[in-house]
Amino acid sequence: MTVKRVLIVEDEAIVAKDLEFRLIDMGYEIVGSASTGSDAVQLATECHPDIILMDIHLRGSMDGIETARIIKETLDLPVVYLTAFADAATLDRAKLTDPFGYILKPFDERMLQISIEIAYHKYQSNRYIISREKWIESVLNSINSAVIATDPTGRISYINPAAESIVGVSKTSLLGEPLQQTLQFLDETMVPLRTHPVELTLHRGTPQVYDKMRLMVLGTESRWVNLSISALTDTQNTITGAVLGLKDITESIETRRALRSTQLTVDEKITAASKAEKRKLAQAQMRITLLETSIKELKKIERRYLRITTTPQEDN
Repeated sequence: MTVKRVLIVEDEAIVAKDLEFRLIDMGYEIVGSASTGSDAVQLATECHPDIILMDIHLRGSMDGIETARIIKETLDLPVVYLTAFADAATLDRAKLTDPFGYILKPFDERMLQISIEIAYHKYQSNRYIISREKWIESVLNSINSAVIATDPTGRISYINPAAESIVGVSKTSLLGEPLQQTLQFLDETMVPLRTHPVELTLHRGTPQVYDKMRLMVLGTESRWVNLSISALTDTQNTITGAVLGLKDITESIETRRALRSTQLTVDEKITAASKAEKRKLAQAQMRITLLETSIKELKKIERRYLRITTTPQEDN
């Protein structure tokens, strides 16, 4: 077992000293002992212990709960409360500081050790989960693909910068908002889909893939997007939300449309020019035919003339 460094915060000197002796016998290292909230914050800042045992009822301007809140916000150290009795209101306040456990007085050594070990293990596990979440968020923030996630009710719980760019609304304005009302999807004829794609995924777990559809955000100008939606599930395969992947294809579609329009214009010009040339060719062929007919008639006349001029004349 790795030696844990413990800070004791207890305003009863005898109780604090008894606790210190017990912890040393268990193999823990005591980094300090404080009797007031201000001293506890100072010692925690200087020593940065592995775990803090905090009496809830401290004398002075700061009780144990307020001291724990300050330590959590500034140092993020695990706190286990020590208490002989606490009313419901005090316990409700204590819960807001996310303590890692409670130890009841008088102390049972075995339960004391178990509480410390479990609290430390929980703290380390939470730190690992938070670090993984930050790592995943960093990865999602750095990719070019737009990603939006929702909770089980369809409210937006995450949106990366690429998605912010596509929807054109800031992250702070979208977090916590119902996605079904914020992002509207329409077909190519600008008719809203009968059932929102996210609802299908959240209710049935069915993945959704759309090659081309319109996205309208808060009723503003729509954009063309590719859309894929998958369900987020926990270890029990319970749906805990949905994740959307978006790709803005507006520029691609507009470019294709412009090319098609240009192609149609060129085709129309070519068709018109072709028709004009065909008319010219038909007119030329007609003139050639008329000339050929005229030449044939002239040759007939020429042959008649030659017959007449070459026939011998009888003497009178």
